[in-house]
Amino acid sequence: MSAKNSAYRLGILFTAILFGFQLSIFGQTDESYKILTVPDTITNTEFYPFGGCLIYGKKPAAFSDFYSFSLEDTKQKSSAQKLEIVGAVMTSENGKNSVFRMEEVSLTNKTLQVKTETIDQIRYEFSGKYTKKGDLRRFYKNQMAVLQGKFAKIINGESASSMNVVFYFKVWKAESYYRPSQ
Repeated sequence: MSAKNSAYRLGILFTAILFGFQLSIFGQTDESYKILTVPDTITNTEFYPFGGCLIYGKKPAAFSDFYSFSLEDTKQKSSAQKLEIVGAVMTSENGKNSVFRMEEVSLTNKTLQVKTETIDQIRYEFSGKYTKKGDLRRFYKNQMAVLQGKFAKIINGESASSMNVVFYFKVWKAESYYRPSQ
């Protein structure tokens, strides 16, 4: 697919099969995902952070609507030194599922910073560090903490909730990022 067509990413990124949701109910959005081009600082480090993260331990009340966030490599390099990635924060509250697409990402083999789009005056931000090295997929079965940092929910431009949170890695992979047809 051309770069122009790749703008039509489908939100199957996040398979909510973990809790028995059908993909068509939770993990999709009719909107295109924003393809983020970031410096490739991880390819030669054997670091693999792509998949989903869920809050480790008891979910804080301030983030009761938070389900997960995910970061995916589109496997399309925009150049030798750049990665194309997509990601989102998923929430579920009162039967309403929302997908907050990532608009900004900074990724190294040690740190992750993300900022989502704003929906209904709400956005999410995270800034933290990876606590494990290498391929994070190897930690998913044991639900080991792999990422920690400051997680914030911003409402009307002001921090409504902000706290240090620990995440564990959950492997899921989309079969397709593209819309079937226009």
